[in-house]
Amino acid sequence: MYKFKEQIEKELGRVVDLQNAIRPFDKTLLHGALAGRLRKDGRVSVYLVDSSTDGGMRKRKRVLLGTESDPLVREMAEARYLAKLESDLEHDRKLLTGMLREYRSYGPEDIFGSLPAFYEEVVLSGKAPRISRRSAADRREGNGGSENTKEFSNRHITVDGEAVRSKNEALIYNLYCSNNIHPAYERRLELVNEAGITVYVFPDFTIDKADGRVIIHEHLGMLNDMRYRTNFSEKLGLYLHNGFVLWDDLFITADGPNNSIDTAAIDQMIRSFILPRTAFIG
Repeated sequence: MYKFKEQIEKELGRVVDLQNAIRPFDKTLLHGALAGRLRKDGRVSVYLVDSSTDGGMRKRKRVLLGTESDPLVREMAEARYLAKLESDLEHDRKLLTGMLREYRSYGPEDIFGSLPAFYEEVVLSGKAPRISRRSAADRREGNGGSENTKEFSNRHITVDGEAVRSKNEALIYNLYCSNNIHPAYERRLELVNEAGITVYVFPDFTIDKADGRVIIHEHLGMLNDMRYRTNFSEKLGLYLHNGFVLWDDLFITADGPNNSIDTAAIDQMIRSFILPRTAFIG
């Protein structure tokens, strides 16, 4: 689905390859037209027919070239074939090039990619704007409960049976469990944006504090994706607008090169900054 552009590009490539493969030919051989007449012996007499105007009168001249097997006849016929092929290929090249220039993809990922990230949430949810990392299938569910449905293709199971999206998130979740903390994964959090509109986010990890507030831990795994970065930038702005403070109740970690992860550093962060603030000690 949505492969029309790829088909145009493939056909354009084929046309260009054919253009480059056409052997050079003598274009002076294209003058006039070829006509044939079947002879009694079964062979074909080939004539070069040329028309001209003299004194307002149209004159037609016909010159016998030989039979269909004569080298000159074959060369002239092939030159006309190559000229027609060259003309048709150039026509198709211009047509396909123009189609690519004017082409507008109708795939949802392309349409949403040309709009601010805000639109995808509004259109697919039909509710108040939300910023989350849920899949399009999850958003279409229109989940209005307090928990994310977490219906996603990659399911990585943690030590206590929680399903998460990535292996690195599973590693982080297990680090929390090893410190006797059981975070909520992608639990809905209600916030208010700068326009005063209620919005919802689904943090990677939410940890309840003893004072009733929460600690948010976001782990960034797709920083090479522009839309992912845009979504998180908006999400971070919401956190800060709602009073969250980095390294107090908002913690951000990220994958390293090739999806690597420094579990030692994250474990130290949990022990030093998050564990003392939680209500899940002992």
